[in-house]
Amino acid sequence: MDKRILGWRASFLVLALASYSLNNANAQSDTEAMDCDDRPFCIGTVTDAATIAPWNIDVLPDGTGLPEGQGDVASGAEVYKTGCAYCHGEDGLGGIKPIEDHAGYPALSSTDPTPLSAIDSWPTKNVGTYLPYATTLFDYIRRSMPFVNSQSLSDDEIYSLVAYLLSINKVIPENSVLDKASLSAIQMPNRDGFTCDSRPDTHNEPCMGDCAVPGDDGFDLGVAAKPGDDSQEDCMVVQ
Repeated sequence: MDKRILGWRASFLVLALASYSLNNANAQSDTEAMDCDDRPFCIGTVTDAATIAPWNIDVLPDGTGLPEGQGDVASGAEVYKTGCAYCHGEDGLGGIKPIEDHAGYPALSSTDPTPLSAIDSWPTKNVGTYLPYATTLFDYIRRSMPFVNSQSLSDDEIYSLVAYLLSINKVIPENSVLDKASLSAIQMPNRDGFTCDSRPDTHNEPCMGDCAVPGDDGFDLGVAAKPGDDSQEDCMVVQ
């Protein structure tokens, strides 16, 4: 068939659909006029709190957003065994590699972690040594884990899992029971190990070739903010 005929038919179809949509909108305009004041061109619908609620699951560092419920370390160990160990390994020591030369899934704990202050070797970054807020662990697990079936865990299961992970990292005792009050009150070991970096992304002049790297004379690291500086006012740091 001639491409020009196909093009003509396609154009006719677009015009027909546009005409139908316009006529349909005009037919409904009288009955829906009162509902269109807050919607430009009367498009879409007004979203209510119930619709947004399933998406509004973020948990802030101070515990805002944590749900009701509770969990203990022993229950968390069972949740971990069935839903987490196949990626993160037994007792969180993980690093399972699905493919060769792959970094693997991160370990969540360590029997002998290298301090974050170490300068002669790469420090250990896991739940116990790195996270500044325990509530972040709940937030991340609830929205993203297990990797193959995210948002499938109940609130009680997540509280239990968080309790287990904090326990094997020696942050809380093995007999701990967590709820939104007790979880929010936990002080993580590296709570004060973070500072706001106020340097803008465009601090250095753009470099397109032979660029300086850390250690070179021409490398400019910039000036980092000091704790308490006004330049930290835009950082999400809970004092």
